[in-house]
Amino acid sequence: MNNNKQSYEELLTYVKELENKLKLYEEQFKQDEQLKKVEQALREKEEKYRLMVENTSDLLVKIDRNGIFKFVSPSYCEKFGTDETELIGKRIPCIINGDNKKADKIFENLLEPPYSSSFEHKAMTKEGERWLAWSFKAIVEEDGSVSSFVGVGRDITKNKEAEAALQSRERFYVNHAFCNILAYTQEELLGSNISSIVYKNDMEIYQKETAKRKFGEHSVYELKLIKKTGKPLHVLVSASPLMNEKGELYETMAIVVDISKLKETEEKLKEADKLKSTFLANMSHEIRNPMNGIIGFADLLRFPDLTEDQKNEYIDLITSSCNVLLRLIEDIIDISKIEAGQVIIKNSETPLNELMQNLYKQFVEKKAQVNKEHINLIVKQEIINENFTIITDPFRLQQILTNLLENAIKFTKKGSIEFGFTFSNPETLLFYVKDTGIGIPADKLQIIFDRFRQVDEESAIRKYGGAGLGLTISKSLAELLNGKMGVESELGKGTVFYFTIPYIKGKGHDIHWLKDSTYSRECDFSGKTVLIAEDEYVNFLFFQNVLKNTSTELIWAHDGYEAIEICRKNSKIDLLLLDIKMPKLSGYEVISHIRKFNKNIPIIV
Repeated sequence: MNNNKQSYEELLTYVKELENKLKLYEEQFKQDEQLKKVEQALREKEEKYRLMVENTSDLLVKIDRNGIFKFVSPSYCEKFGTDETELIGKRIPCIINGDNKKADKIFENLLEPPYSSSFEHKAMTKEGERWLAWSFKAIVEEDGSVSSFVGVGRDITKNKEAEAALQSRERFYVNHAFCNILAYTQEELLGSNISSIVYKNDMEIYQKETAKRKFGEHSVYELKLIKKTGKPLHVLVSASPLMNEKGELYETMAIVVDISKLKETEEKLKEADKLKSTFLANMSHEIRNPMNGIIGFADLLRFPDLTEDQKNEYIDLITSSCNVLLRLIEDIIDISKIEAGQVIIKNSETPLNELMQNLYKQFVEKKAQVNKEHINLIVKQEIINENFTIITDPFRLQQILTNLLENAIKFTKKGSIEFGFTFSNPETLLFYVKDTGIGIPADKLQIIFDRFRQVDEESAIRKYGGAGLGLTISKSLAELLNGKMGVESELGKGTVFYFTIPYIKGKGHDIHWLKDSTYSRECDFSGKTVLIAEDEYVNFLFFQNVLKNTSTELIWAHDGYEAIEICRKNSKIDLLLLDIKMPKLSGYEVISHIRKFNKNIPIIV
């Protein structure tokens, strides 16, 4: 029994030993499996990196601290036309254009933080001389020492060639804003020489400023360029040089600003300054003349032996000079008020014929005062009502006509001056002053209404006096009366100034026109109908007044189409008075249409 027990215990011990050994085997097996997996992963990773190295176009090298090749990639061997066996274990050749000191300096820098360096250099490859860019990194061990260097290189020859091509062009880039101000496209400007768009007269400025760039100078200057349309463009140029490592100019960067509006404003300011100077010179002359007359003749009145006629003559001359001075002061005050918007229009019942007659009398005397009695002064009054009135500002209306008549007398040596008014349409009165004077050059017609401007302002010796304010004031007053002013002139033949104001009827009176001495008012056209085809209201008004007492029925057609339609619908028309020149349809065309359906109606054109 004891023997059995002992055998059992021995067997149990043996089984346990077997179990332990089995466990050890299992652990060993697991470790072996894991090791196999690690080895497989390492092999796969190594294969991956091998494929990357073999297929990359970058140049990969590993070099020890003594400059001995430890590894070179296939791409490196391919670039230089060599074999790995010819390089491994051998010292690298100089890579910086034969400059050993520069190469040594690069690798010395890799021994210290940040343990990296980048540079570019030319190298002789199997393709010839090429530009290479390198980035090197030091491998630092746990003890802080550097064991070797890993470098990645890349061929950058094409980049260098493109850069050189850009640098060789005088202009290689323009933005859209620059194209817009010159009205060119980018394609039209790129590759062209900037001198092709520089204004010819400014070429010397451009060449002088461009030369500064060779010495590294920055400059700011004004220049005129030529737009695609051929018009000049004022610009402000701020140009800076870009220099290479050798201190040579390879590019110019410029900022161009359109200053055309600024130059325009500058010219206007210069013109305004010139006008101010001219005005002040004129004022000095215009004030000094009457003041000399006042002071001079006032002193002469002190003489005790003057006759009564002499005293009266001197007093008249003093009064005349005072009036001239007063008129000048009033003009200055008026232009100031107009510009400040302080002129108040005071409309009232204005007897127009009376106003025109007063002006006529005033300027008949004025002619005598300036020794121009030989000039024929004519006033045209087509409306003969003595009590014909309109609603306007009589003072300002008379002021405008006075200014225009004074100008006419000043600039007319012989012939006539005619002034008057008429209807330009049923709602508008047209006033005019016509002379046979010296006329105005065509290029001066645009400036005569400007402040202080006169036709002979630039003459060394001004033939005619005046401050140059009369026409400016007159035009402004016409506009304040809700009208407009214009001028027509022919040099050497005369000038017509005209202006309009609204026709606002005064007290209820009929309009009576000038009598026609050749017309008998005893005619009786009772039962007769006359169609008047006329686009001008004043002409219709004339016929209406001429035929007023003949009992004629009048019909007014404003244009040709209306005349045709009236004739078509009204068979009782006895006579057609037809204007040849009308809008929409001419008189000839009207006759042609009417004769198609009415061949008997009398037509007077």
